[in-house]
Amino acid sequence: MAKPLTPLELRTIDEYLEEAGVRYDDIRHEMTDHVATAIENMDGTFKDNFSRYMLYNKKDLLASNRAFKKLARNKALGILKSTVLKPQLWAVALTLFALAILSGNYSDVEDRATDLEITLLIVSSVLYVYFWFYKIISRNNYSVINRLVTFIYCGSIVFRAGRLIDNTMVLLFYYSFSITFFLFLMQSLWALNKQYKLRYNA
Repeated sequence: MAKPLTPLELRTIDEYLEEAGVRYDDIRHEMTDHVATAIENMDGTFKDNFSRYMLYNKKDLLASNRAFKKLARNKALGILKSTVLKPQLWAVALTLFALAILSGNYSDVEDRATDLEITLLIVSSVLYVYFWFYKIISRNNYSVINRLVTFIYCGSIVFRAGRLIDNTMVLLFYYSFSITFFLFLMQSLWALNKQYKLRYNA
């Protein structure tokens, strides 16, 4: 029967892989899970099993970095998909959209679209700055999430919806949804970071 590894043993594997050159946290964690699963099914002490496993598998493990990058990427894309499919996200986005429509007493439609565009840029910038500031402070380095956040932020800057979408109602909904999406994405990133910290930094 497989015996689960302790947080200390998991951290030992994680630190070993980091010293071996696996610098991205999410990829290293995927590798750690892979190694831990193999060791849990071996007889003997953790120290002996870990030494024996690395003696025979270290080269192949490090060579399979691309496969682990794919696992990490799929996890990040899964987070993105689950974020988009959250009923709460759509409820908040539709509420914001309705408020934008009903706020016509103080401004015309174009002004409301401009307000939402500015809000979107502020929210996406806050997310981007927070993510990189937190990365520097915490020294967490998630490969795929780095690219995901950068891609989404740069996309919000490059893709000027106001120039491409003529229908004002569609534009208002786009901004309402995007603002809400960024807020929920930030919440998802917090949850993922907390999950990693609980598992590997206990």
